[in-house]
Amino acid sequence: MNGKNWLKKFEIEEKPVCIKEYLLDLSKICFREISRRNSSVKKKTMEEILEITKYAVRDFYSNSLDVKITKKEVKNFLRKNKFKDYHIKESHLFGEEEEVLPFYQFIKNHNYSFDVVIPVMNGGLEPALFVETKNLIPIRYSHLKLEDKKTFIPKCYLSDLEKKIKDKNVLITEDFIVSGRSIYHVRDLVGIYNPSKMYLSRIFDESGEKKFKKKFWREI
Repeated sequence: MNGKNWLKKFEIEEKPVCIKEYLLDLSKICFREISRRNSSVKKKTMEEILEITKYAVRDFYSNSLDVKITKKEVKNFLRKNKFKDYHIKESHLFGEEEEVLPFYQFIKNHNYSFDVVIPVMNGGLEPALFVETKNLIPIRYSHLKLEDKKTFIPKCYLSDLEKKIKDKNVLITEDFIVSGRSIYHVRDLVGIYNPSKMYLSRIFDESGEKKFKKKFWREI
């Protein structure tokens, strides 16, 4: 899907759940762009779309998403930022909002916060946006090509990574885990920066069942 087709479909969309998903898609596009060595898209751009997406996703789960205002914010963002690649694979959590909702409500009701939240892109982004934090650092497992078995953090996040993670409580968010291999790689990479504690949260296990029930995360 090219940029014009993506924008055309976005403009005629009225369903809040689809608007929410379009914003998550746009966050993925930004992440992919800043992951490229010669990309002109910088960390500030990623943080801008994550801020828009964060409030829209939270509003969606509280049944208060204003589609008109959200569309206006996205159009303003796209006027300032041009992207070459609009190709998007289906999100793991699209259509699973009823399973994500308890995690949102748990975070909202208990006012939990972490020093750093690290979503494993792409499926871990949606739950990560519920958590109050000043530091949201996206990371990707097997980003550059399928089955490359490598974790990946965009270069623009690396300069102050140790300062943000060292001696801090870190939450890693994921949608689901099958073999656990990706999380071990992510844990090992984050562990290089000596966090005080690391926690893992996921929405599903490999069979599609909720894993943590009322706890929602565990230390790793």
